[in-house]
Amino acid sequence: MLFASVISVSLMAVPLKKNSNEKDVLAYWIDSQHMAVQVPGNVIPRSSLTFFLRDQATPAVFNVQLPVLSYNNDWVILNTSALTRAVQKELVDQALVLDVMSGTFLMNRTGIALTGLLDDLFYTDAPLGQSWSKTEVEIKIWSPTARQVTLHVYQSADSPEPVFSEPLRSNDGIWTAHLSRQFSGFYYQLEVRNFFPNLLNYVDAVITDPYSPGLSADGKRTLLIDLDDTSTKPDGWDSYRLPSPVKTIDSVIYESHIRDLTAADKGIPEKFRGKYSGLSQEHSRAVLHLKELKEAGITHLHLLPFNDFQPFRKIRLISRASPTGNGILRMKLPPRLRAFGKMTTTTGGTIRYTGSVPKAATQLTATASPARLNCAK
Repeated sequence: MLFASVISVSLMAVPLKKNSNEKDVLAYWIDSQHMAVQVPGNVIPRSSLTFFLRDQATPAVFNVQLPVLSYNNDWVILNTSALTRAVQKELVDQALVLDVMSGTFLMNRTGIALTGLLDDLFYTDAPLGQSWSKTEVEIKIWSPTARQVTLHVYQSADSPEPVFSEPLRSNDGIWTAHLSRQFSGFYYQLEVRNFFPNLLNYVDAVITDPYSPGLSADGKRTLLIDLDDTSTKPDGWDSYRLPSPVKTIDSVIYESHIRDLTAADKGIPEKFRGKYSGLSQEHSRAVLHLKELKEAGITHLHLLPFNDFQPFRKIRLISRASPTGNGILRMKLPPRLRAFGKMTTTTGGTIRYTGSVPKAATQLTATASPARLNCAK
């Protein structure tokens, strides 16, 4: 199943709360052998009911009665073992519904939650997202429930129309596209068609790549960027060595909100207070506080929040502003940002930014070491 932030949908919107278009999903495909359906026992004798698995789009083509294995309170357990795993794999992208029948009367039609079945049928250890070579980039998306996936490529973060669009090819749930390296620095979106069991309808959702190495400022488009390319690396990135790790049993971790450390510090310029750049001020109360914590035995500093927690179009960036954190950050940068100034942090380490610019990276220079920062590439 494809997990990513849904940006927009067509046909009908996916509601947060149920409305007249949304129905309860009462059937759950537990694994390749079993399906559970909720049927209240006080309606009619459940033993008189029959259950048919159907493709809503083509009920005359696929229509299979599922035998009952057992009754458990308001739940009926159905046997799906007559359907081979190959058939089940073919079904997961169909408009599957379960019809509850009393004789020839349709008592209820429900969509089917497929999570358990997907866990049973599908597994991949293939590299997903972007894989770069000397001549091209391969994009792989894992979405076995998708009916179709279309790639839309844009020249910039805010281009109104795509440069081109193309359908992706699928093999055992993995959808693949190949692009020339000349598209480095461009953006893309994925249009994915899935059957939604709560809506009993197909929905086209426009999403970002779940494995995005970088995003546009509003979080709506994935950046095409090769993180192994020298143009994306700060000076000394490949030769940088991490600090010696502290044993877990010896770790003493201090957690703080980025804003809380400097929001009330009148000893630094007001424009820096409460921002990432507040920690770049060497003589701020926050820096002195962190030095004291190190002396007191603190080994790790956990700063939060780090990633954007709400989509937005523009970002205010102060010169020398400095988020610090663990590893590669998916920073969403303003569309026309072209360079960073040198940045200073009290914790040391190296951070790479990936966002609206192919070459968007900077080196954090340690002026003190109040906390051990484990920054992995």
